[in-house]
Amino acid sequence: MNRQTTTLVKLPNLTQVELHELDCLRYIWKSNRWTAFEFPNLTRVQISYCFRLEHVFNSSMVGSLLQLQELDISWCNHMEEAIVKDADVFVEEDKEKESDGKMNKEILVLPRLKSLILKYLPCLKGFSLAKEDFSFPLLDTLRIVECLAIRTFTKGNSATPKLKDIETNFGTFYAGEDIKSFINIKQEEFKKDQNAD
Repeated sequence: MNRQTTTLVKLPNLTQVELHELDCLRYIWKSNRWTAFEFPNLTRVQISYCFRLEHVFNSSMVGSLLQLQELDISWCNHMEEAIVKDADVFVEEDKEKESDGKMNKEILVLPRLKSLILKYLPCLKGFSLAKEDFSFPLLDTLRIVECLAIRTFTKGNSATPKLKDIETNFGTFYAGEDIKSFINIKQEEFKKDQNAD
């Protein structure tokens, strides 16, 4: 029997990633069931004008982003989500229940992320469209500007205890407890305004 093992690629010296005007770039790194990437010291990612880029990270990479403080993505016309669920990972989360009957759901944590900027991403449907819950304990800056296709922030829950305001092209608004509901409300208001014109 041919058994494949996963190769872990650690990039401890990588602290910043800046990618600009790479028109044909579709993937920055592509994990699969045989290769996994870790970024233990990555603090800043800035991406702009990478028109064909589909996503920034796979969900399996999030656990290694322990130092990431800034994520700034703009002008990536094909991007539908920033963090995509790993294609080769099948999680039976809908079937897995703890003994007390609650769902045993994975929580993805970005422990040091303070600033998340999403601008001019016409196809962006959400930060992540997978079912995982997210925790952003230090996030205090969230800008979502000209991302008119966005429908949700994450499909799972998002904990953002330090986030007070969300800056959008509709103005700056109190974030409240639930970013997902906020985005849904603003999209509905935008649709009503568009239909009124």
